[in-house]
Amino acid sequence: MSVLPSSPMSFHLRLAPLLRTCAWLAGVLWVVTVGVEALAQYRTGAFPSVPALIRVMALPLGLGALLALVDLVVVLAYPVRVLPEGLRGFNAWGAYKTVKWGDIPSVSPASLLRMRYLRVPVPASTWPMTVPLALRDLPGFLAAIEQHAGPEHPLAAAVRLALQARSEAPVATATAADPKVEP
Repeated sequence: MSVLPSSPMSFHLRLAPLLRTCAWLAGVLWVVTVGVEALAQYRTGAFPSVPALIRVMALPLGLGALLALVDLVVVLAYPVRVLPEGLRGFNAWGAYKTVKWGDIPSVSPASLLRMRYLRVPVPASTWPMTVPLALRDLPGFLAAIEQHAGPEHPLAAAVRLALQARSEAPVATATAADPKVEP
């Protein structure tokens, strides 16, 4: 059993889930833009205009690349910090807030764009803190919360539930062609 330091601990997001969501969004946008352009060409009698279709394909690919860059900045610049006195994290708009352990009466699960997170209410703020469940070291995050806030704290209980749900999910098996399949 390792002893956690009493200094602030930072927990960063994993990049892979963000990039998967980014690719999913870019794919949906690609299908929609190509479909709208093909329909517009058909209705105006210009179908098939391959150069126009190629131009509209560039938009979702460019936006997907831009989103990937934004994801990288988020991973590097927005860690969640467990402090002895409370939790420091960000809201949906990227504004950092610190909330004391005793000021967290409850935590609620949520998801947005295929990303799961926990909503932590922040006193005197209309926007809750969003604690992503795609942290690199979610078990370490739970251990840090338990060390500072106790194992019965609402955030500890919510993270524990998320870890249990993750371990009960079907596990992908590795093949010879892809030995690094992640659960």
